[in-house]
Amino acid sequence: MSRKALPVFLLFLLISLLSCSGQIVVLTYNVENLFDDRSDDREYPEYTGEKWNSELYHRKLSALARAIKATSSGGPDVLCLQEIESRVALSDLRDRYLKNMGYRYLIFVPQEGVAATVACLSRLPVVRTRVHAVGSFDGVPLRHILEVQLAYEGSTLYLFNNHWKSKTGGVDATAPARRQAAKVLVERVREILSSVPSADLLVLGDLNENLDEWNRIGRRYLTATLADEAPGTEFESDGWERQTLFVTPSQSNTGLQEDRLVLYDPWYEIPPKQRGSSVYQGRWQTPDRLLLSAGLFDEAGFAYRRNSFRVIKEEFLLDPDSGFPLRWRAGAQSGRADTGYSDHLPLLVTLEFSRSR
Repeated sequence: MSRKALPVFLLFLLISLLSCSGQIVVLTYNVENLFDDRSDDREYPEYTGEKWNSELYHRKLSALARAIKATSSGGPDVLCLQEIESRVALSDLRDRYLKNMGYRYLIFVPQEGVAATVACLSRLPVVRTRVHAVGSFDGVPLRHILEVQLAYEGSTLYLFNNHWKSKTGGVDATAPARRQAAKVLVERVREILSSVPSADLLVLGDLNENLDEWNRIGRRYLTATLADEAPGTEFESDGWERQTLFVTPSQSNTGLQEDRLVLYDPWYEIPPKQRGSSVYQGRWQTPDRLLLSAGLFDEAGFAYRRNSFRVIKEEFLLDPDSGFPLRWRAGAQSGRADTGYSDHLPLLVTLEFSRSR
């Protein structure tokens, strides 16, 4: 074996050992508009002309790779990303900047009329993918929901990668679009759990709704996500409970509860003043979510242990002046030499694995 080949061999050996360690690390990260360096008239204005070129593109790829590598030793086993423009951008990230990290599986589904969408990289074998269309809102397509089924030691892990409608245009005005996405998601998850109540399942991504969204809007209307203690008498819409995603701080309350789908939200594990993965109007928000099914709390297959959820707040990801996420800004545009990363911070969850099944 040559000296040059030895480091690659050792890296693949390390990855093999990690995959047998009994832990699976899953990351969700809104990377803030990873556009490639090819113009196709889909780009946002700030990624056109002299504002965007191959050099800036590769600088951004390098920055994102640094952020991803810093989240866990050896890097996460599964990456669920939001705001990826193309398969080219995802491939360049994997093949050039996350090279030799074992991400054999790449999932990207282009969507007509959408500038940037969701995507996944995985070391775990992908056995099935499904794309769930959400429809449109005010004549504009809403992003699909990507379902990925991963296989590991004879067990299946379901992942649902989401990027729901942003609040651009008004929080109240855009709320129906997020409820529309929730309805599609809930129907599919209910279908899985009705057949296999113990299914290991993660709903993740940028839902553009906070953990306490209903309280933030003064309980004036139905939000797409609700705490499981929310009263059931305030809304007149027929069947609203079967179309709403309920979240809970209690592992024992997770699952199909009569008309409600209730998932565990580990944001509850973090003290309220420390919660946040992005910032809006100078206030920390929790739009990025990692929601867990009841199957992740049993002793078969994949399992979640309390405090295995993290918000990645490495110092280099934060603006030294504000302490908020250090957004991507090319030096020529921002008057600084660094590139920045994203207006969101990555979220990470570690799952243990039992081979007893």
